[in-house]
Amino acid sequence: MVRNFGKLKDGTEVSCYTISNNNGMEVDVLDFGGIIRAIRLPLKNEMRDVVIGYDDAAGYENGTEYFGATVGRCAGQVEDATFEIDGREYKLTVNLFDKHNMHGGFKGFSYRMFKMIECTKNSVTLEKFSPDGEEGYPGNLTFRVTFSLNDDNELKLYYDGVSDADTILDVTNHSYFNLDGWKNSETINTHWLMLDADGYCEVTEEGVPTGNVIDVTDTPMDFRTPHMVGERVNADYEQVQIYGGYDHCYIFNRRELSSKPQIVLENMSRTVKMETFTDYSAVQFYAGNGMSSEMIGKEGKPLAYRQALCLETQEPANAMRHKNFPSIVLRKGDKYEHTTIYKFTF
Repeated sequence: MVRNFGKLKDGTEVSCYTISNNNGMEVDVLDFGGIIRAIRLPLKNEMRDVVIGYDDAAGYENGTEYFGATVGRCAGQVEDATFEIDGREYKLTVNLFDKHNMHGGFKGFSYRMFKMIECTKNSVTLEKFSPDGEEGYPGNLTFRVTFSLNDDNELKLYYDGVSDADTILDVTNHSYFNLDGWKNSETINTHWLMLDADGYCEVTEEGVPTGNVIDVTDTPMDFRTPHMVGERVNADYEQVQIYGGYDHCYIFNRRELSSKPQIVLENMSRTVKMETFTDYSAVQFYAGNGMSSEMIGKEGKPLAYRQALCLETQEPANAMRHKNFPSIVLRKGDKYEHTTIYKFTF
């Protein structure tokens, strides 16, 4: 199903595509920003929407928090907005602390239109052509993301892309989850979280990974067994205090798709669960530290501090500066492919 979702400032019309499965679960996807606008779970007494968002295209165009967006070309920070491939330096647009490139630049993928390629009852494929030099990134890149929903209540995100020149690419989705529903709950502090990761990336005061991977043992960063998000989110621990809560990249203990999830998120009553499976090597866990009532979400409802959290599967941010991180270089003609699956149980 497709419906009009309003217009951008330049008059461009935005469409909302709704995909569904035979259980009644529904997902809304926008062709602006490749955005997941809603994930509705058919619970016994309600149709519960478990992601934060806006009511129209203008909300997403004017928003600054990347609600639900496909983030690229490069998720997270590129330090000093520069990188090298084979000795050649590339300079990117600067949009963080007047110094770094963040989430692909001023618009990146998140604030640009995608083209709908195919839409069925349970899937939609969007395409973004990123020309050579867009935000400073080299190569003409053709990128696609396919959102598909099966009857096991698995929302699959499949990314693929090809460039006509060597470039870098590291794409994620920036959905903000609250499994109690954005209407029903104003905090994710009581959500249970498990991350299958022995280490996390140390960050500077500007949030840029230093390249050091710190062992989580005996620290408030350890989520190898489930903990409530709010249990240690204000701990007297330097890395937690830097950003006033969690906003760190965790390195998974394994990076293959299998029957075992790398991430498990549950609401306090453990009546709704989201398991995440991915072939990326890491996840950026952001605890909604920047959310506030000044942000107005769906149905005109003010949002709340830490009302939702992000679990951005990707390669570690700032990978071009640190050889111990996986490479995010995409060579000319090679195919970029990654998959992330969110499985809901309710």
